[in-house]
Amino acid sequence: MTNYNTVEDLEIDYLLKKKHVRIRNYRKLDRQIKFLGEKVLGKLNFEFLSLCHLGVFWKAGIAKVLRDDLETMYVENIDDIQIQKKPPWMLRKYMLVTALLGNLSGALDLVSQEINLLYDLQFDERVSFRDIWKEISKSRNRIKRGI
Repeated sequence: MTNYNTVEDLEIDYLLKKKHVRIRNYRKLDRQIKFLGEKVLGKLNFEFLSLCHLGVFWKAGIAKVLRDDLETMYVENIDDIQIQKKPPWMLRKYMLVTALLGNLSGALDLVSQEINLLYDLQFDERVSFRDIWKEISKSRNRIKRGI
C-alpha cells in the first residue's frame, strides 16, 4: 500500500492511477519549480507557485473526469432518444458542462499565475489568461519590429 502524507496526495494518486489523468510536461515543470526553489523565487512566491501548479493538475484532472462522465452519459443514452427529454438528464448534462467549463477556466487562471511568477511579468494576483495573451502579443510585435 502506498503511504500518503496528505489527503491531497491520495486524491492526486486517484486522478493519476484510477482516472488516468495525464498532462503533458506537468512532471517536468514540477521538477523545474522544485529546482528553482525558495532561493530564486522567495518563500512566499515558491509556495504560491507550487500551489498554483498543483491546482492546475487538480482542475485539469477534474475537468477530464467530468468530460469522461459527459461522454459516458451521451454514449449510454444514444439509442434511447426518449431519455433525452427527461429533466434529470438535461439537468445532469447542464451540471457537467458547467463544472467542466468552470474547472477549465480555473486551470487557465492558475496557468496565468504560474507564467506571471516564472517570467516575473509584474501583474498583480488578479492576472488573467487574457493579460498573459496580450503580453505575448506585445512580445511578438516587438520581435517583428526588431526591438
